[in-house]
Amino acid sequence: MCRSKHDGGMGFRQFEHFNQALLAKIGWRILNEPQSLLAQVYKGKYFPEGSFLSTTARSRPSWGWQSIIYGRQLLEMGLRWQVGNGQSASLLHSNGIPRYLLDPPCYNPLILRDGGDPLVAEVIFAGKGRWSDDKLGQWFDPPTCSAIKAIPLPRQNVTDKLIWHNTADRVFSVKSAYHLDVELDRRRGEWRSSPSWMDKPSWIRVWKAKIPPKLKVVVWKILNRALPTTEELIEKKVPVLPRCPVCWDKPKTMKHLFLYCPVAQAL
Repeated sequence: MCRSKHDGGMGFRQFEHFNQALLAKIGWRILNEPQSLLAQVYKGKYFPEGSFLSTTARSRPSWGWQSIIYGRQLLEMGLRWQVGNGQSASLLHSNGIPRYLLDPPCYNPLILRDGGDPLVAEVIFAGKGRWSDDKLGQWFDPPTCSAIKAIPLPRQNVTDKLIWHNTADRVFSVKSAYHLDVELDRRRGEWRSSPSWMDKPSWIRVWKAKIPPKLKVVVWKILNRALPTTEELIEKKVPVLPRCPVCWDKPKTMKHLFLYCPVAQAL
């Protein structure tokens, strides 16, 4: 019921995912409106010396702050650094590589031999708009190098900027955050796949068909075996007679109901 209509569902929002997306929006406002009263109150109480992304819940936090930290978990999955001079973006832990938004890049462990967390500035020529091929080749495998070098760099010395990766204008939206959370669940295997005979273009044709909405729902129920036919009821251990209640001839299957029942054929 909560899957997208294009994936064989009904498109209802799942409360848990939608709630986390709304909480992530508050975190986005704290990041982008640091002078607002909301941001100043939370900064003064919970992270006076640090940043919103690096702070923890601390001891005995308020219910509101715990909720914002919960929303931050989703926010961090969609945030990405728009690289400028590379002085703020971490090379390994800042989602600076779009291809690896959900999976960490494959790097040479010798990078961390001397400790610390290297910055993107170490593998670019600041103000020239070019990546350092030599350093990238030493630190990353070829596929990761190709993904990194595909990221455009500015020719001016500008600061790094946090953007939202899942919208065209790079500005946070609750809708995109919700779908990101659903995609994460899909990767974890928590969403049942659509019927094997139906792909995304087929579902799009069903929901865009020029028929009344009630009939679209009936078609959706047929394709998902969600109509209470005799066959389905018996499979679910419901005590019913194994006959079609309309013609009393054969068991009421989906095909019999819509194709072979004499009453259906007459209609």
